[in-house]
Amino acid sequence: MIIDQIVDKRYRFIKPINSNILGKTYLATDTHRPNSPQCLVREIRLSNFKQKNREVILSIFHEKAENIYRLSQYNGLPNLLAYSEENNNIYLVEDYIVGLSLTQELAIGKLLPEVEVIKILKDVLEILAFIHSHGETHGKITPKNLIRRELDGKLVLINFGLKREITRILEQNEKLLILKNGSQNNSNGLLDIPLEESQKEIDKNSDIYALGIIAIQALTGLSTQDLLKQQQTSNTLGLEIPWQNLQVCSLTLSNIIDTMINNQDKQHY
Repeated sequence: MIIDQIVDKRYRFIKPINSNILGKTYLATDTHRPNSPQCLVREIRLSNFKQKNREVILSIFHEKAENIYRLSQYNGLPNLLAYSEENNNIYLVEDYIVGLSLTQELAIGKLLPEVEVIKILKDVLEILAFIHSHGETHGKITPKNLIRRELDGKLVLINFGLKREITRILEQNEKLLILKNGSQNNSNGLLDIPLEESQKEIDKNSDIYALGIIAIQALTGLSTQDLLKQQQTSNTLGLEIPWQNLQVCSLTLSNIIDTMINNQDKQHY
């Protein structure tokens, strides 16, 4: 995409700010609104895929985009301004959230007070409760996907998009093809999607688990890698992480977090 090109006759690209296996995300301006406020344009390049998978992607797009648009009216999610097909690409346009990510609040070695951790949990759980009540999951709850909005100090959950859903469906198709043909020949058109992108079915518990990990990071000051080392060097089985000895917090909060990260689905929230 050429910088300064306009999408949907109003969104002018400024610069690319991110890229992934499906396409790129651009910082843009809305030329139809006063003062041309900034927005984000997420581009999915259909040319990356063969025709049969383009049809799959378009089907997912039409199904999911409308739901994302309805959900985006919630204050804890970026407002989806528009979505369209143009030049053999798919575009989703959303508000640009000005603020700092939770990653910056959770600097390695920095321990947050319990009261602040509880506030983070409450704020994000409210967003997740809304999303889950509409039959959707986020699938990638991480500190970098939580922005402290400069306007009001509220947390906003970003990157609620189509990448995970599209990747999952295409991988399912690829696996069916392998089972049918007995070999992997990539004839399904799943191009340049690395193995590590493979994901099991994401459910509500996955979102809750990820938020529990963020709470542990906030209380202990440890990175995700540090927590994995704690898990690997402990005698704890499954996905439970022995973190309580790293930071003192109330038994009530400790029990809540333990339930959030418990590896037995029936014991999740």
